[in-house]
Amino acid sequence: MSRYSLVRYAGLAATALLATSAYLGGALPAQSDLMTIWRGEQGPLIYLLWLTGTSLLVWAWWVVRDSVPSARWAAVTAALWSVPLLAAPPLGSRDVYSYACVGFTYAAGLDPYVNSVSTLPCPWLESVAPIWRDTPSPYGPLFVLLSGAMVTLGGTLVASIALFRAIAIVGVGITALCLPALARRCEIPESQAVWLGIASPLVVIHQISGAHNDALMVGLLVAGLALVASSPGQTLALVGGGALLGLAGTVKATAWVAVPFAALTAIPGPYCLRSLIRYGGLMIGGLFTALIVVTLVSGLSFGWVEGLVRSGDVVGWTAPSAAVGMIIEYAAGVLGLRVPAVVGSRVASIAPFAVILIVLWWRARHGHALHKAGLALAAAAVLAPRFHPWYATWPLAVLAATVRRVHWLVLPCVVASFVVLPEGRSILRSTRLPGELLTIGLIAWAGVLGVRRLRSRGGDSGRGQAAPVRRSSRPLTIMSAADSAYFRCLLQLFKSLNRHVAPGMARYVAYDLGLTPLERHRLSVMFPSVELRRFDSSAYPDFVGVRERAVNTNAWKPQIIQDVAADADGILLWLDSATVVCASLDPVITWTDQVGLYAPFGGTATIGELTHPTALEVLSADAKVRALRQRASGVLGFDTAAPTIRRLLDAWARACLDVRVSAPPGATHDNHRFDQSALNVVLAREADLVMTDDELDINSDHPTPIFRTRNKVSSWMPLWLDPVIACWFWLYRTIDVGLWKLKRQL
Repeated sequence: MSRYSLVRYAGLAATALLATSAYLGGALPAQSDLMTIWRGEQGPLIYLLWLTGTSLLVWAWWVVRDSVPSARWAAVTAALWSVPLLAAPPLGSRDVYSYACVGFTYAAGLDPYVNSVSTLPCPWLESVAPIWRDTPSPYGPLFVLLSGAMVTLGGTLVASIALFRAIAIVGVGITALCLPALARRCEIPESQAVWLGIASPLVVIHQISGAHNDALMVGLLVAGLALVASSPGQTLALVGGGALLGLAGTVKATAWVAVPFAALTAIPGPYCLRSLIRYGGLMIGGLFTALIVVTLVSGLSFGWVEGLVRSGDVVGWTAPSAAVGMIIEYAAGVLGLRVPAVVGSRVASIAPFAVILIVLWWRARHGHALHKAGLALAAAAVLAPRFHPWYATWPLAVLAATVRRVHWLVLPCVVASFVVLPEGRSILRSTRLPGELLTIGLIAWAGVLGVRRLRSRGGDSGRGQAAPVRRSSRPLTIMSAADSAYFRCLLQLFKSLNRHVAPGMARYVAYDLGLTPLERHRLSVMFPSVELRRFDSSAYPDFVGVRERAVNTNAWKPQIIQDVAADADGILLWLDSATVVCASLDPVITWTDQVGLYAPFGGTATIGELTHPTALEVLSADAKVRALRQRASGVLGFDTAAPTIRRLLDAWARACLDVRVSAPPGATHDNHRFDQSALNVVLAREADLVMTDDELDINSDHPTPIFRTRNKVSSWMPLWLDPVIACWFWLYRTIDVGLWKLKRQL
């Protein structure tokens, strides 16, 4: 069985387990609390099935996030995963019962924005969560209209739920059809967008099984954005896209958060106020037309705004605005005071949300408007009066088509998948005080991170940014090399490059220093754009070949770099296979383009301290050269068209072909850095070169954030462990940097 077949059928088995847990103890019409279910005859089995199914589904979604075969494969797999849940009771939420009662109220001729579902009452009232029994509907007029139609057609609760699930399936289907258009606009692989957007456990569990109306809202939202993005400046497309956005907002008003960014996307050329008014106005016209038509057809008013306000009646620490207020109330209670801080903190959260939207929109004027729309939806989800896991599907679909670095998008979805138990109870309700403190800590961390990012974009870019960021238009080649011992590292490197380099923006070359046929095949399947070359060690002296001791000398490195540089008329980046790219390469490319060479520092030792005396003598390194600080050879950038750089590469390659330089007698890693030592002496001879002040994360208290080096991963570790590995290396690096900062201060 192939890897992709295993993923597909593992996900199917997972949803079968989840469907079984839903039958035994999901969000059934007869409400039961956690302890009642647990103490029941099948209580432990229900939660074991849910936990196993969710874990297996998360694994299946995670494991191919960076290597989805095609958009069609992703859509078919997501559809297959949904099949076992179609005939099962809802999982994780009782909202669908509320939908049915809203529809019953509307079908009976009452205004659900004035009358609650308990007015008649609804025959299924006992199935509705208590919080929604006496509140007006918070849903838009289109969804109320559909709810009435579904209840009228269904007649019974079970049939109505089936029809609501059909609406959710339509919404997910619209998302699947329209995501590729958004992905093409943002130069993101269509397969990645579809996989992240519709195969997520949050979509399968909450939009399909839970039948949430968020599925329809997201589908209409993505359709509207796709139509506007694919035909900017076209009147019919803009009016139609605006109408779809208007319909999305008449399901849930949250969709309208993306409208200001859609208006920017509607502009066919560079941003200017006149174009925004002209083309954005067409889109807004379509939006208001749809809103007015739906409101008139439904015969309803705008009373659903009051329902939106009442949606915050439930208090939980998962919403940062509520967490801050709850901590204040707790502290005040210790002092014997009663302070309604939750209400105040929720009102106060409107200000940062408005600021976030304004800042995102302002920065989106000159590009990446769709990405900023996704971030705005994420802010709406996080700063809502209460956060539910299915709220994460709002930004998920848009960001799936606009982000290259997927880990930060996938990880929150993985965590959110385990938050709600099958009957709909949140496991976070039992962790109030720790959760509140954690949320406040995350708020503080996000604030500090935001301030640092804003400062780093100011006039002083700091020591880690050597040049203003201006993307070079010259051809870019990125190369590396590995044998079997470093093959797993090589996969890790190319995965990180896929996250930070746009498709088609770079040529990739990897040298085979001793890979097995299976490893070569795996590399070609996972990264088909990588040009795999073999290193012919027979053409060089024995000490240059990759074998035992010579593996540490890396005498082959300048030889293969020179070979690639010979046919790479542009920028050439060398990255050791154990390197991970953590941010955009634009600063490095810009520096290399303007200066000719990028060679960051690699520790605090001098050339003399880390070069064998024999090599120093052969290379004629005087006292001045020996006193210079070592630069790393694991991350290098070359302007291959510059005569000085070609001369430097030739001198480095010739020096490493001298056994007295590459492998002098008695040389060890403690007293000699082999190819790096030769490179440093050669660099010292080029007095006209301007060198960067960047430092790699080797004995540094301020390393560049672009690279993380020395990420040696054992070959037996599976790819799905990469997040754990990344966390370990991040922790190690953070501690190391902190210790060096402390050492420098002392």
